[in-house]
Amino acid sequence: MSKKKQRKLAALAEEQLNQPQKGKKKASTKRPGFTFHWLVLLVLILPFLISEKISDSVTILRYIFLSGTLLVSVLYILWQKKAFDLPAPLLIKLIFASALLYGAWSIISMQGALNYREGYYEVARHFLNIILLIVVITAIIKDPSLITRICKALVWVALLQGLIGIFQYYDIAFTEVPGANEKPYGLMGNRNLFGSAQVFIAPFVFYMLYSGNKLWKYISGISLTIVSLSIFLSQTRSAWLAFVAVILVSLILTIIFSPANRKKWILGTVIGTLVIAAFISLFLAADIEGQLSQSVTSRAASLTGAVVSNSNASSTVTDRLQIWKQTGQLIKDNPALGVGPGNWKIAILQYGTEGLIWAYGNYSPDRVHNVYLQVTAETGIPGAIFYFGMWLLIAFAGFKTILRTKNEDQKILVILMLAGLSAVAVDAMFSFPTERIEHTLYMFLMGAFILGSYLDSLSGTNQKVWSFKKPVLIGFGVILAFNLFLGFKRYQFDRQLSITKAYENSRQYNEMLQEATAGMNNFITLGLEIGVSLELKAAIALKELKEYDKALKEISIAKKYNPYSANVYSTEGTIYTDMGQFDRAIQSYEKGLSIVPQHDIILKNLSVNYFNVENYKGCIDVLNKIQINGDEYLLNLLAEAKKRLATQAK
Repeated sequence: MSKKKQRKLAALAEEQLNQPQKGKKKASTKRPGFTFHWLVLLVLILPFLISEKISDSVTILRYIFLSGTLLVSVLYILWQKKAFDLPAPLLIKLIFASALLYGAWSIISMQGALNYREGYYEVARHFLNIILLIVVITAIIKDPSLITRICKALVWVALLQGLIGIFQYYDIAFTEVPGANEKPYGLMGNRNLFGSAQVFIAPFVFYMLYSGNKLWKYISGISLTIVSLSIFLSQTRSAWLAFVAVILVSLILTIIFSPANRKKWILGTVIGTLVIAAFISLFLAADIEGQLSQSVTSRAASLTGAVVSNSNASSTVTDRLQIWKQTGQLIKDNPALGVGPGNWKIAILQYGTEGLIWAYGNYSPDRVHNVYLQVTAETGIPGAIFYFGMWLLIAFAGFKTILRTKNEDQKILVILMLAGLSAVAVDAMFSFPTERIEHTLYMFLMGAFILGSYLDSLSGTNQKVWSFKKPVLIGFGVILAFNLFLGFKRYQFDRQLSITKAYENSRQYNEMLQEATAGMNNFITLGLEIGVSLELKAAIALKELKEYDKALKEISIAKKYNPYSANVYSTEGTIYTDMGQFDRAIQSYEKGLSIVPQHDIILKNLSVNYFNVENYKGCIDVLNKIQINGDEYLLNLLAEAKKRLATQAK
């Protein structure tokens, strides 16, 4: 038979196969429409949400937006009376079993926590992220092209965020955007987290640089250059190391597992490195005042230990090492259940602050700056096994996919997502990326792309399928609604705390009390200004209004929420001083000093109370510990105490 006849017969056979059989409808090949397209809008919008009305300008709004978006999606699926399916081979079962066990163990850990209410947000957000993971995996299984659309969206996010940070650093624009430390912090509220967010988004940009058409390669190349420069300007050591991890891990895995792309990847890495190095050299050459060069040199040197001992970089490293050591002791004391989700910042103060920046009372602990230690400290060793076990299993699924798939594009996608997770693993050693919404969004997108690719590589094999029908979807809806509720509660709390502080500064204590009372709730108890509760603010207002009994009641609640807060004991001491109960005031101040031994305000107030109970030696000893030059009242107090002590000696 001739080749021409063979082609005709093949075409005829294909036409017959495509004809609908009698009594049966032809299977639809149409891609799903609305259901999952919102994921592209989610990744486009979420990183740009920001508010100046609350102290945490980014986290709360993004948490509300993510919770609300997922909830609307689940409600839509319920309304359409649809169910979505997820293949469930053994590895997928193990991953989600580990995730659920971590959530369950976290709930158990809450029971013995100093303040179990702080665990609501931590546990709820974990389940929120698991639902996000399930939804994204399901979405890309139904519509694989969604991966490319999400990556394209993230290319624009990376480009815009990078430009905002660069303009901000050079005081060109976006200088009024709120942030917690030095510029550039972009739209992340924190310079370190700005740097790490840019690193986490880089693998998605790399993928478009690899897989996009000519136009998208140009756009992705520009975006990647901007990302690299913004990471450099962030002056964040953990972000630098994480970015190096992305480049090295992707290079090594491509060399080993993708021979077809080996030469191209090596050449691209060399050229990209040279281009970035050239731009960085230009930035440093333009640094006429030398501040950037000095900061970069100091921070780079601190990575090797060769740093001037009195530099800021060195002191930060010293503080962190001591905090890690104390956290290790906390883990040793609470190995099984930990201290409860969200409770590290409360419990760690019982291990002392001597030699730390906390000792002066101007700063309070917020995070360990090490995710591994924080998770273990808060949920115990079993909790750490469950949580990190989930991510290790996801990485294992990635390696299985690389070995199994023949699709080079899919192989490179998984390699880049594994490189991204390696960056998360590096950054997590020195920072707290898992506590920010946009960071965890990128993390779980990486995990979903890996698992979606893994399941695609298993297509054609018989696998059990999980069908998420009405009861499960209702459960998802309840979890998401609770997250949305917590988001609004946290927003309300933070908003009321900001207003309360404004009234406190203007000495409008009646209004301060009203606003503090309006924001109190049983779900959010401590503000992002760690150790500060609205009950504490109410106690301060009541003290100024001379309602001392009510003030002490509020202090007792504040003490229950944060039993190691020096601010609470300082305020309690002031209340007792105003009441003339100097012995009780001394007890409160001494308790506060046991936590923050170099707190100037507590030391000054303690000296006054020692004087009031005729403990003149104690008064003198305390005043000798602090700088009182220029303070006429304390200088006179010191002179009088010395005079009376001399009289007592006679």
